[in-house]
Amino acid sequence: MTSIFPFIIGPLPIRSSIDILSARQRVRDGAAQLGFDHFEQVQIATGISEVGREITSAGGGELGVWISETRPRRLVIGATGIAGAGDTPGIAAAHRLLGAPIDQDSPGWDRTFSRLLPKSAPADVRQALTAATADPLQELQRQDSELLGLLEKVRLRESELDNLNQELEETNRGVLALYAELDEKAESAREASNERSRFLSNVTHELRTPLSSILALCRLLLAKNEVALANEQVKQIGYIEKSAQDLLDFVSDLLDLAKVEAGKVAVRSAPFEVEELFAALRGMFRPLSLDANFPIVFESARVPTMVTDEYKISQILRNLIANALKFTESGEIRVSAVHDAEQDEVVFSVADTGIGIEASDIDSIFDEFVQVDTRGGRRERSSGLGLPLSRRLAELMGGSLTVKSQTGIGSTFTLRLPRAYGKVAARATSDSGTGYVLVVDDDPISRYVAKEQLERRGWRVVEAADGEIALRLAKEGNCRAIVSDLAMPGMDGYKLLRLLGEDPSTAGIPVVIRTSRKMTDSDAGLLARAAAVFSKDDNTMQLVVDRIAASSGSETSRALARE
Repeated sequence: MTSIFPFIIGPLPIRSSIDILSARQRVRDGAAQLGFDHFEQVQIATGISEVGREITSAGGGELGVWISETRPRRLVIGATGIAGAGDTPGIAAAHRLLGAPIDQDSPGWDRTFSRLLPKSAPADVRQALTAATADPLQELQRQDSELLGLLEKVRLRESELDNLNQELEETNRGVLALYAELDEKAESAREASNERSRFLSNVTHELRTPLSSILALCRLLLAKNEVALANEQVKQIGYIEKSAQDLLDFVSDLLDLAKVEAGKVAVRSAPFEVEELFAALRGMFRPLSLDANFPIVFESARVPTMVTDEYKISQILRNLIANALKFTESGEIRVSAVHDAEQDEVVFSVADTGIGIEASDIDSIFDEFVQVDTRGGRRERSSGLGLPLSRRLAELMGGSLTVKSQTGIGSTFTLRLPRAYGKVAARATSDSGTGYVLVVDDDPISRYVAKEQLERRGWRVVEAADGEIALRLAKEGNCRAIVSDLAMPGMDGYKLLRLLGEDPSTAGIPVVIRTSRKMTDSDAGLLARAAAVFSKDDNTMQLVVDRIAASSGSETSRALARE
C-alpha cells in the first residue's frame, strides 16, 4: 500500500504464520538497534505476534513501523486488516505489550500502537537500522530459546515460592508456639500473683493475733496494779509496746495491700462532710504536732457533701500526714481540700516544708517496700507500704494520687477523687435522677461512637470503661438499660450479664450486646440473658435503640428521652 508515513520497517504483508514470524524478527531486530533493552524487545516481538494473529484471522493485512514526527519521539506500529476486530483479547494484549495508540491522526491504518524511544536511541534512526533478511527458522529458534529461558525462570520462581512458603509455615509455627508460651507465662504470672496475695493474707492474719496479744500484755503491765515495776522495766515494756505496735501497723498495711490486689476490698459509700473528716484528723494528729513543734493546718473551701468511702480517704490522708511528719523538721504541714466543679471531683493535698524528694526517686516511691535515702544517705525507718497502699486505695475509689517535690523545699501529695463514688467514666452526662442508658466498653472510641449515636436519638447516656464499674452503676437505681461490649479486661460482658441477672436489684435491666466478635453456637447459652446481640456496625444503632425501647417499656423510654 502507498503511505504518507516514512517507514523504517515495512510495510510488511501479513497473510500467514510465516509472515508473522518474519515481521516479528524484523521489528525485534529494529527495536534492538533503536536501544530497547532485552525485556522490551521481547515485549515488542510478542505484541507483533498478537497483532499478526488478529490480522491473519481477519483475512490478511499489513504492518508498518515508523518514528513519530512530534516530540518526544515514539516508535509507532500500524496495522491494517483488522478494522472490525473490536477489542478482542489479542488486541487488548497488544496494547499492553506495544503501548497506547498514537495521538496524531493515522489515516489508512486500522490500529496504531506506540511507545517512547529510549534515551539511548540514535539521532539518525534510518542510518542506524540495517536491512535484514527475515529468516523464519531463525526467529522460531529464538522463540524456542526465549520460551526455554522463561520456563527456567518460572521453575526458579516456583522453587523460591516453595522455599518462602516453607519459611512462612515454620515462622507461623514459631509464632503459634510463642503465643502458647506467652499464654502459659501469663497464666503462671496470674497464679503466682494469686498465690502471693493468698500467702500474704494468710501470714498477716496469723501475725496479727500474737502481736495484738503482745500489745495487750504490755498495756496490762503498764497499767496501775499491785505489781510495782522499776523505772527501767517500765521503759523496756514501753519499747516492747512501741515495737509491737509498729509491727502490727506494718502487718495491717500488708494485709490491706494483699486484699486490694486480690480484689477483696469493697468501697463502702456513704455521705459525709469533709469538714467533719478534717476535724477528726485534726484531733488525731494534735499530739504529734505538739511533739514536732510545728503546726498541722487543715483547711477546706466549701466542699459539697461527698458520697464515697470516708474510712479509706482517712486512711490515705493519715498515711500522707504521717509520712510528712517523718521528713519535716520545721515549718508546717498543710492539709487542704477543694471542689473541682467541672469534673465533680474533690482535690485533697498534703503539703510539707520538709527535705523533699530527689527527682530520681519520684517514680519509685509508690513501689512496694521501697525506701529512699534521706539526709546524707540515712534511711527513715518505714515499711515502704504506706504510699503504694494509698495509691491503690485511691485508684480503687476511681481517683489518683500524685506527688510534686523539690529537694530542700518540700513535697506536695495530691489526691483526686470523684465527689460521688460510682460516677467514674460517667461525667459526660448527668442523669438528673431520671435514668439513663449505660454504655459499657473498654475502647473509648467505641464508647464515644455509641454515646453520640444514642444521644442523637434522644437518650441520656452514661459511660463505663469496664464491667466492674458498670455493675456498680447499675446498682445505683437510675440505670434503665445497658449497651455492653463482650471482650473487656477484668470483668467481661459475659460475667457482667451473669452478675446482673443474679442480683434482684439489676435483674430487670435490659442488656443489649454490641460486639465485633463473630458469634458461635457456644455463645448462645452464655448470652441468653441479653435482650439482643448486634455487631458493632453503625447501621445497627437504630436496631439497638428500638430494642432498648421495646425491652424497657414505654414509660421508661419516655423517662430516658430528653425533654
